[in-house]
Amino acid sequence: MKKFFLYIFISIVLSGLFSPVFNVQASSTDPSEPCRFNQGDNGNNPATATNYPCEQYVLLSPFSTSLVNVDTAGPNALEKYLNLMIKIIIGLSAVLAMVMIFMGGIEYMTSEVISNKEHGKERIRNALFGLLLALGSYVLLNTINPDLLKTSLDIENVTLTVIDTANSVIVKTSGSCTPTPTGPCVPSSLYSTFGDSSTDASKICNVESGGQADRESSGDRCQNNPLLTFSYGLFQINLIAHGDKVIGTNGESCTNLFVQDNVQNTPIRRGRDYIVGNSPGPYSYSCKLNPEQGARLASCRDALKNPATNIAIATQLFRARTNPLFADWYLSDRNRCSGSVTGW
Repeated sequence: MKKFFLYIFISIVLSGLFSPVFNVQASSTDPSEPCRFNQGDNGNNPATATNYPCEQYVLLSPFSTSLVNVDTAGPNALEKYLNLMIKIIIGLSAVLAMVMIFMGGIEYMTSEVISNKEHGKERIRNALFGLLLALGSYVLLNTINPDLLKTSLDIENVTLTVIDTANSVIVKTSGSCTPTPTGPCVPSSLYSTFGDSSTDASKICNVESGGQADRESSGDRCQNNPLLTFSYGLFQINLIAHGDKVIGTNGESCTNLFVQDNVQNTPIRRGRDYIVGNSPGPYSYSCKLNPEQGARLASCRDALKNPATNIAIATQLFRARTNPLFADWYLSDRNRCSGSVTGW
């Protein structure tokens, strides 16, 4: 019997608690003008919009002063609702805790059975613990950083540029994207290694070096030492990015010739750490020669100025990455060869 009256009491309390919600109405307004409402009354005639239908969502009986004119068509509308729900849930937790404390007190005072009194005290303790947990978590997060209590779904667009294995990221502004007319880069000479792509390979060779086997790059140079270049030969093979594929004239590998331009002489991870986006131009290279590697650099440079060696390494790069074709030259040469090289 006591449980029956208890359930009736809970129903009365909850119906009284949520009855104001039934008077909350919303209307939408024309986007060109704000909503206009009549006064209404507190009875069966609540305030209504006089220029319905509309687009703006307006709570006429807000839960708090912060629930005012939420524009569902505006930016971050869902974010605003979620932020309000956090406050509403905290408020409901406090109200429900007070209800449980009241019920525990009634049970404690009206029962003469010891076990029921203990149950009432336990209910009060649990309600206080729940209230402390809800309010304490909010206060703690707000003290650490108020932004932790805010939900933001406004994700900025991010542009990614893949430069891991690019032969060069300095965009060419000169050079003719036509087949090399003479020398080792004519299409017929390249056919044995590049096959049906020999004409495209000849065009890239012309843009990179003009078909000159001893060409040293004018763009692939260390930022603070403009006399120190690291790309050589017909296809301007980059010793920083592809030194592991080059064997110098002295028979030694051409890896780790360069380090980052800092006091620690930090090693360069291929294609990443030495590329910076500052002047001069969209990109530049933060690098310097690894101490005591001058002789090895000269050996590697001479090897890349050998047409057969340079073409062999370019063929290796071409076969390793085919999407798009000649992917290692795409970033630097696409400005000159857009539409001229297959797939560009």
